[in-house]
Amino acid sequence: MFEGEVDLLIKGEFVKSLCPGGVPDEIAIPEHVSRSASPAAKTACRLIAIDEKRFKFPVQQTPNFVLSMLHFIADRLNRMDDRI
Repeated sequence: MFEGEVDLLIKGEFVKSLCPGGVPDEIAIPEHVSRSASPAAKTACRLIAIDEKRFKFPVQQTPNFVLSMLHFIADRLNRMDDRI
């Protein structure tokens, strides 16, 4: 999560701008995979790093957190499909 203005780039190509409070690359956390996109700060930003341990706590303690993440990921994938 962050404050400021951030663009997402894939292979150096602009994909979208993120709103404050957004998540630049949520898929990489639970899967131990390379990040699919690179965030590029457009303005001064404040970032909150979430490691695997911090990610797992709300997953284990709050079922609605998982549902929110699934909706977030599905929405992002649907928007990417529309671009193709």
